[in-house]
Amino acid sequence: MTSLAVFLRGINVGGVRLSMAALQQALKDADYDGVSTVLATGNVLLDSGGRTAADVKTEVEGVLRAAFGYEAWVIVKTPDQVREIVAGYPFGRDTSTHHAYGVLATSADVISEVVESVSPEDMAAAGERVAAHGDVLWWECPKGSSLDTPISKYLAKAKFKPHVTTRNLNTFDKVLAKI
Repeated sequence: MTSLAVFLRGINVGGVRLSMAALQQALKDADYDGVSTVLATGNVLLDSGGRTAADVKTEVEGVLRAAFGYEAWVIVKTPDQVREIVAGYPFGRDTSTHHAYGVLATSADVISEVVESVSPEDMAAAGERVAAHGDVLWWECPKGSSLDTPISKYLAKAKFKPHVTTRNLNTFDKVLAKI
């Protein structure tokens, strides 16, 4: 069986609240084995049962919509992809003055659009940095400004809801430790 990491978008922030126990049970009821969660921010590890990552994405979104009644979107990664994401973090790991985020996207085109649409001057003025790596955007911003920077405002557009989810570097480290 293939292990996969499933990153849910937009839960336990804002209006969508899910208990991790209920989430695990819904996926077990959908015939997934080895289901576990990491933190309470929608990070799930599961055995795919031979399903492709694309099939797992579609199925898990359907399970979440049916079980919890919200418009669910997920991004699915293999353990090797999670390792590559963590290894690819391009900035210093001292996060005493800034937040370190990885924005996962459904495609590299989504990341390219974000990078090309926000001016480097605006990012620099806000104290943020980005580095694109395929379908991942590494993003650094000053502590306390995660919702106020040019990148965060651009990513908040409704058109990105089905296509991106953001995790901090520590969350990726914890997911990687459990894979």
